[in-house]
Amino acid sequence: MRSSLLIAVAAAPLLALTACTAVIEDAETGDKQSEGAQSSAQLAPFSRDNANISLPVHDVNGLPFQIAAASPATEKMRLLLAKDAVDPGQILTLKKTGKTVMPPDSMAGPSLRAIMSPDQIFAGQIMPKMDGRDFTDLSQIPTVLGVVDQSGEFVADYRLTEEISSLDGSNPEGLYFEPQDASVNGDWVVWREGSAGQQGAFPTMEFDDWRVVAWNRKTDSVKEYASAFKIHQNRHAPRAPWSGPPTTDGTFIYFNAAVPAQLLDSKRPEGQETQNWDVALLKTPLAKPGDVEVVAKSVASAAAPTGGVYWVENGAQVIYEGNPIFAIPTEGWVISSLAAGGSYLFAAVVPDTSDESTAGWIIAWNNDTGVVETGLESAAQWIEMSASSTAVAWGNGTASSNPEMFIWKRGDDAITAVGAAEGMSKPLVGTTTAAIPEITSDGAVLWDIYTLK
Repeated sequence: MRSSLLIAVAAAPLLALTACTAVIEDAETGDKQSEGAQSSAQLAPFSRDNANISLPVHDVNGLPFQIAAASPATEKMRLLLAKDAVDPGQILTLKKTGKTVMPPDSMAGPSLRAIMSPDQIFAGQIMPKMDGRDFTDLSQIPTVLGVVDQSGEFVADYRLTEEISSLDGSNPEGLYFEPQDASVNGDWVVWREGSAGQQGAFPTMEFDDWRVVAWNRKTDSVKEYASAFKIHQNRHAPRAPWSGPPTTDGTFIYFNAAVPAQLLDSKRPEGQETQNWDVALLKTPLAKPGDVEVVAKSVASAAAPTGGVYWVENGAQVIYEGNPIFAIPTEGWVISSLAAGGSYLFAAVVPDTSDESTAGWIIAWNNDTGVVETGLESAAQWIEMSASSTAVAWGNGTASSNPEMFIWKRGDDAITAVGAAEGMSKPLVGTTTAAIPEITSDGAVLWDIYTLK
């Protein structure tokens, strides 16, 4: 049964997908593009000219870019600098409760993905099926998902990877899908998975064959909710820019993906094909797996706290439920990702340059007051964030710039520095829990677990 893809771009009415019926039929009957044609597919770049920023523009003393926002309080926003960061204990107290370990029969320790509760962290653990280390098939070293407790112990839950209720026809080849980034909201844990697009191979950064999976901890069900192959029948789609994991508001799952341009263009004549792709924000209802809709085009990131969804339009403007709330109009700066916790939204604003000496910023927006309240300076050009209703944590991810990591608890007068982890600068934070990675002398990644006070 073919899954439906509906169009709901901006404020346009929902349109049933008809313009691409011929494309999907061709793919289903085996008339696919050649490998050369697949590799030449073009991903449309974001264009600031298409952002249509109409909000009043404000200069903020000490901020290297302007902010467009409706509230004049933006001019009085507080700025906290990385160079003024304090050690744990001076303002924010971190009490260590545990540490992950590297099992003797594994290649690495558990990889922590998202904090579910004060005493449970969603994680993955590589579990090799062979005694040797010269692997040629990714399915021989699958990642098993499970939970890490406050002591750092990982308990595998094989149902999360082996008992997924899959969409009909999404994986007829039986490909292995590797679990990737995850997020949590209430009882829901949602994550992305990717395959190599063929048997016995490792995923690459060139192509992207994804699916979205969710686990309802209350009902203990694990289901596949969306599949790239179900949408466009192409195992070798271009990879969308990194922007964070799928996110849910408790009603829908939101995620971004590269989508063929003809699927987004209701004006394109039926049967007219193109090799162009665009990055779009997609959603699927938790009550109806496989029913995917397009929320907006040219979207790089989304965050969905309970009660709505935020997204980034053309790398320049943050939209909430279809309405612009703030933007970065200054050339040379882009909004790369979003993270939400409670009534707060955190937007990573990074320089659009290869100069690693220019640090990015995090902009904190209070949705209750409609005010951009705080600017948090990072020590690195690139930023990857984790947020809760009480705090935000960040580092530079796997980028090559400064690997220092930080936590800011809302209301604190300074940022707290929590160490550095080159190549894995991705701290996690919950309402009362934090997980901080460290790199051992052997190059392994282990995680320290803390409670926040």
